[in-house]
Amino acid sequence: RWMKILDPHRSQKLAIAFRPLPEPKTVKRLLAGFQGDVGEAGLPSDQVRILAEFMPTPEMIEGMRREEGLHRGVPWDRPEQYLRAVASVPHFEARLRSWAFLAGLREAGEELCAKADKVHAGAEALGSSTALRQLLAVALAVGNRVNAGTPRGR
Repeated sequence: RWMKILDPHRSQKLAIAFRPLPEPKTVKRLLAGFQGDVGEAGLPSDQVRILAEFMPTPEMIEGMRREEGLHRGVPWDRPEQYLRAVASVPHFEARLRSWAFLAGLREAGEELCAKADKVHAGAEALGSSTALRQLLAVALAVGNRVNAGTPRGR
Protein backbone atom coordinates (compact mmCIF):
# COMPACT_ATOMS: atom_id res chain seq x y z
CA ARG A 1 0.00 0.00 0.00
CA TRP A 2 1.28 3.43 -0.97
CA MET A 3 0.38 6.80 0.50
CA LYS A 4 -1.03 9.24 -2.07
CA ILE A 5 -2.30 12.81 -2.06
CA LEU A 6 -2.63 13.31 -5.80
CA ASP A 7 -5.67 12.42 -7.84
CA PRO A 8 -5.06 9.39 -10.12
CA HIS A 9 -4.83 11.43 -13.34
CA ARG A 10 -2.26 13.88 -11.93
CA SER A 11 -0.36 11.04 -10.27
CA GLN A 12 -0.04 9.21 -13.59
CA LYS A 13 1.00 12.42 -15.37
CA LEU A 14 3.72 13.09 -12.78
CA ALA A 15 4.88 9.47 -12.78
CA ILE A 16 5.46 9.73 -16.53
CA ALA A 17 7.13 13.14 -16.26
CA PHE A 18 9.41 12.05 -13.40
CA ARG A 19 10.42 8.75 -15.04
CA PRO A 20 13.71 10.09 -16.56
CA LEU A 21 14.78 11.67 -13.27
CA PRO A 22 17.31 10.08 -10.92
CA GLU A 23 16.15 8.77 -7.54
CA PRO A 24 14.29 11.27 -5.31
CA LYS A 25 17.19 11.29 -2.81
CA THR A 26 19.58 12.24 -5.61
CA VAL A 27 17.25 15.00 -6.82
CA LYS A 28 17.06 16.35 -3.27
CA ARG A 29 20.86 16.28 -2.88
CA LEU A 30 21.42 18.03 -6.22
CA LEU A 31 18.78 20.67 -5.52
CA ALA A 32 20.10 21.32 -2.02
CA GLY A 33 23.63 21.67 -3.38
CA PHE A 34 22.69 23.95 -6.27
CA GLN A 35 24.72 27.16 -6.07
CA GLY A 36 23.98 28.66 -9.48
CA ASP A 37 26.52 26.74 -11.57
CA VAL A 38 24.46 24.92 -14.19
CA GLY A 39 27.46 23.17 -15.73
CA GLU A 40 28.15 21.07 -12.66
CA ALA A 41 24.60 20.78 -11.36
CA GLY A 42 24.20 17.14 -12.32
CA LEU A 43 20.81 17.27 -14.05
CA PRO A 44 20.18 17.98 -17.73
CA SER A 45 18.17 21.13 -18.40
CA ASP A 46 15.10 19.18 -19.58
CA GLN A 47 14.96 17.39 -16.22
CA VAL A 48 15.34 20.68 -14.36
CA ARG A 49 12.42 22.08 -16.35
CA ILE A 50 10.31 19.03 -15.43
CA LEU A 51 10.98 19.63 -11.74
CA ALA A 52 10.25 23.35 -12.06
CA GLU A 53 7.02 22.70 -13.95
CA PHE A 54 5.69 20.22 -11.41
CA MET A 55 7.04 21.62 -8.15
CA PRO A 56 4.86 21.02 -5.12
CA THR A 57 2.31 23.63 -4.10
CA PRO A 58 1.77 24.71 -0.48
CA GLU A 59 -1.48 22.71 -0.51
CA MET A 60 0.38 19.56 -1.58
CA ILE A 61 3.01 20.06 1.10
CA GLU A 62 0.34 20.52 3.77
CA GLY A 63 -1.54 17.45 2.49
CA MET A 64 1.65 15.36 2.69
CA ARG A 65 2.31 16.52 6.27
CA ARG A 66 -1.25 15.68 7.24
CA GLU A 67 -1.09 12.21 5.65
CA GLU A 68 2.28 11.46 7.23
CA GLY A 69 0.79 12.22 10.63
CA LEU A 70 -2.13 9.88 9.99
CA HIS A 71 -0.22 7.00 8.35
CA ARG A 72 3.21 6.76 9.91
CA GLY A 73 5.51 4.23 8.29
CA VAL A 74 3.49 3.87 5.07
CA PRO A 75 5.71 4.65 2.05
CA TRP A 76 4.79 7.32 -0.46
CA ASP A 77 3.86 6.57 -4.05
CA ARG A 78 6.62 7.47 -6.53
CA PRO A 79 5.32 10.92 -7.66
CA GLU A 80 4.80 11.98 -4.06
CA GLN A 81 8.34 10.81 -3.21
CA TYR A 82 9.69 13.36 -5.70
CA LEU A 83 7.37 16.11 -4.46
CA ARG A 84 8.35 15.38 -0.87
CA ALA A 85 12.08 15.32 -1.71
CA VAL A 86 11.87 18.67 -3.51
CA ALA A 87 9.71 20.25 -0.80
CA SER A 88 12.20 19.25 1.90
CA VAL A 89 14.90 21.49 0.40
CA PRO A 90 14.97 25.01 1.87
CA HIS A 91 13.84 27.65 -0.65
CA PHE A 92 13.12 24.91 -3.21
CA GLU A 93 10.90 27.13 -5.34
CA ALA A 94 13.53 29.86 -5.77
CA ARG A 95 16.24 27.25 -6.36
CA LEU A 96 14.24 25.44 -9.04
CA ARG A 97 13.19 28.61 -10.81
CA SER A 98 16.78 29.91 -10.80
CA TRP A 99 18.15 26.58 -11.97
CA ALA A 100 15.60 26.33 -14.80
CA PHE A 101 16.26 29.94 -15.84
CA LEU A 102 20.03 29.48 -15.89
CA ALA A 103 19.75 26.19 -17.77
CA GLY A 104 17.51 27.85 -20.37
CA LEU A 105 19.84 30.83 -20.58
CA ARG A 106 22.80 28.59 -21.17
CA GLU A 107 20.97 26.70 -23.93
CA ALA A 108 19.85 29.97 -25.54
CA GLY A 109 23.43 31.27 -25.44
CA GLU A 110 24.77 28.11 -27.05
CA GLU A 111 22.09 28.27 -29.75
CA LEU A 112 22.80 31.95 -30.39
CA CYS A 113 26.55 31.28 -30.66
CA ALA A 114 25.92 28.49 -33.15
CA LYS A 115 23.76 30.80 -35.28
CA ALA A 116 26.35 33.59 -35.05
CA ASP A 117 29.02 31.15 -36.23
CA LYS A 118 26.86 30.33 -39.27
CA VAL A 119 26.36 34.01 -40.06
CA HIS A 120 30.10 34.61 -39.71
CA ALA A 121 30.90 31.68 -42.00
CA GLY A 122 28.40 33.00 -44.55
CA ALA A 123 29.91 36.48 -44.41
CA GLU A 124 33.39 35.01 -44.85
CA ALA A 125 32.22 33.01 -47.85
CA LEU A 126 30.61 36.07 -49.42
CA GLY A 127 33.66 38.22 -48.74
CA SER A 128 36.04 35.78 -50.40
CA SER A 129 33.81 34.86 -53.35
CA THR A 130 35.33 35.89 -56.69
CA ALA A 131 32.11 34.90 -58.46
CA LEU A 132 30.11 37.34 -56.31
CA ARG A 133 32.66 40.11 -57.00
CA GLN A 134 32.34 39.47 -60.73
CA LEU A 135 28.53 39.45 -60.54
CA LEU A 136 28.49 42.75 -58.64
CA ALA A 137 30.95 44.28 -61.14
CA VAL A 138 28.67 43.26 -64.03
CA ALA A 139 25.62 44.65 -62.22
CA LEU A 140 27.45 47.94 -61.61
CA ALA A 141 28.52 48.16 -65.25
CA VAL A 142 24.96 47.47 -66.45
CA GLY A 143 23.58 50.09 -64.05
CA ASN A 144 26.14 52.64 -65.23
CA ARG A 145 25.28 51.93 -68.89
CA VAL A 146 21.51 52.19 -68.22
CA ASN A 147 21.94 55.47 -66.35
CA ALA A 148 24.39 57.02 -68.86
CA GLY A 149 23.18 60.41 -70.08
CA THR A 150 20.65 60.82 -67.28
CA PRO A 151 20.92 63.05 -64.22
CA ARG A 152 21.70 59.90 -62.22
CA GLY A 153 24.44 58.83 -64.57
CA ARG A 154 25.94 62.37 -64.83
